[in-house]
Amino acid sequence: MTVVKVETTTSWSERLRGMDRRVLAAVVVVLVLAGSGTWWFLQRDNLPEGAAFQLGDEVVMADDVDRRIDALEALYGVQAPEKKSEKSDFLRDAAKSMAVQLMLQDEAKERGIVIAAKEIDDTLQTLIEQRYPDGGRTAFVAALGELGASEDQVRDEIGDQLLVSRLFDDVAGDVSIDEAELEAAFEDRKDELATPVRRNLRNIVVADRPSAEKVLRRLRAGESFTAVAKATSLDSSTRDKGGDLGALPADNLEDAYAKAAFTAPVGALFGPVQTESGWNVGRVDKELPAAPAKFAELREALRRTVLAEKSLKEWRTWLKDVIADHDVTYADAYLPDDPGAVPDIDQADVTEGK
Repeated sequence: MTVVKVETTTSWSERLRGMDRRVLAAVVVVLVLAGSGTWWFLQRDNLPEGAAFQLGDEVVMADDVDRRIDALEALYGVQAPEKKSEKSDFLRDAAKSMAVQLMLQDEAKERGIVIAAKEIDDTLQTLIEQRYPDGGRTAFVAALGELGASEDQVRDEIGDQLLVSRLFDDVAGDVSIDEAELEAAFEDRKDELATPVRRNLRNIVVADRPSAEKVLRRLRAGESFTAVAKATSLDSSTRDKGGDLGALPADNLEDAYAKAAFTAPVGALFGPVQTESGWNVGRVDKELPAAPAKFAELREALRRTVLAEKSLKEWRTWLKDVIADHDVTYADAYLPDDPGAVPDIDQADVTEGK
């Protein structure tokens, strides 16, 4: 439970520092899994019963799509939604991504790109350690059994993703940027890259207003914020840190909470404030002034970001041509909403299990 907006927890400058082309290549794998477009042609009557789609001469059955989803669940926790309408969209996206994956396999083969078995082994081991930190391989094998999936399916999926990452590097890994272009990019973005006013906040979240008012009375009576937070807060991520939220700008907070937190004087308590997580009582510990973006400090991070953006643009242009060169026939139940779309960052929800 938190008052922080999930989608905007980092500043632009923080995002810059974490982005490079190798990371982007991994992101593109997610995009391919979650939202690549394919073309739909009208001759659907020729598909055999139980087919999801046909790519060229290859027919992919609905069971094949289901097995791939099982492998993704074992690896990443991807699950089809329970609601019928959402599940239908999920299956359409899954079929669409599988068609594009097959196209990319062909493209990789033409370029002589091969993934070694040891690289798949190493990647699988890393994923098992990350996804099943307590049970390890035993928990992984048990999960496969529950899903009716096999380790070979999972290995195939990993191989496909590594293949796409390698293909991305081959297609879009040679972009460059000169100093003039970098300086121009900074001028265009310097307002976004500036650090806004931030406040160091502490917070306690409880279930209802009477509980919040009781917390506020205890704090005003002189009890330690840290002690009251540990004893009463429902937010497990901050409770043991005395409710410390760290330094945050107003835009990173839910609106009602931000208004209260940024109008209260430094050192003052504020609340109760109702948010999606419950009823909150906070304290402003410190205010950090806004700071303009400095080219010298952000130069390398900005360079990596611009290179990543240029790589992605080149990849998308190439991928659009690949998609256009392939004939895909979808069964009605697997027809994507936007068959001709090239993946966007916003389309990554499927593989993140959202």
